[in-house]
Amino acid sequence: MPTISQQTRNQLFLLLRELPLSDEPWAEGHYWESLRSSVLHSLGAIELPIDRSYSGTREQVLVYAHSCSDTELLDLLEIALSCSGSWELQRVFDEFAYCINDVFATRGVGYRLTPQDRDQSPQIVVVEETVSYETAIEPALQALASEQFAAADQEFRTALQHYRNSRFPDCITWCGNAMESVLVVIAQSRGWKIPGKGKMGILFKSVISELGIPPAYQKPFDGVATLRGQLSSAHGGGVKPRVVSQRDARYMLAITAATIALVIDSNSR
Repeated sequence: MPTISQQTRNQLFLLLRELPLSDEPWAEGHYWESLRSSVLHSLGAIELPIDRSYSGTREQVLVYAHSCSDTELLDLLEIALSCSGSWELQRVFDEFAYCINDVFATRGVGYRLTPQDRDQSPQIVVVEETVSYETAIEPALQALASEQFAAADQEFRTALQHYRNSRFPDCITWCGNAMESVLVVIAQSRGWKIPGKGKMGILFKSVISELGIPPAYQKPFDGVATLRGQLSSAHGGGVKPRVVSQRDARYMLAITAATIALVIDSNSR
């Protein structure tokens, strides 16, 4: 996964430290207490792993932000955005998210924050190739923003989270879940019979046929169904340990995202 340099960490730290939250001390204090509590829950800890001489809640969170691992820092930034609270502060946190993405981009760090989506706060995802993010991942997230695809949206975001944390079998599993949810929602909304229960390849073939998508699109998707069956964590590995590479998960993410965007776009025409 992409590493975060000390210079990048310093810039992200300063963005967090300088958040213009409120002129009311009690409101700012509430935010930092909420953030600290959420971080503790994510760590499964009673206290933050820092020197106990730091007594103020804001001070504790900032010391932790300066000393935690890269993965923990990314989690902290996501939590910081999810604790935004009242709508009055939305502009502040929109600017915060924009500045985080600007730091990632200008420093050449392979992460991006996804856009705000309904009740979903922005999520940090791995961007190893800007082109694949802009032409596949981002369009898929935009397509899934519709309320009817809320479950699929959550499943795809979970796949992205697993990829960021190097849980590649789980990434493949949740990619498959998201794709299947999209297909089922479209079929049900159109009143089509859902064929081949438990067989995503058959369901996909039926849906693209009904939507008038050329059959040639079936072949790339066959690989997705095969990967899901052979490499995902949804099935037992048997005697031989299952080895799932980052390359496998990256391919699954890209092809799933592109297919989701294609199918939803075709359904809306």
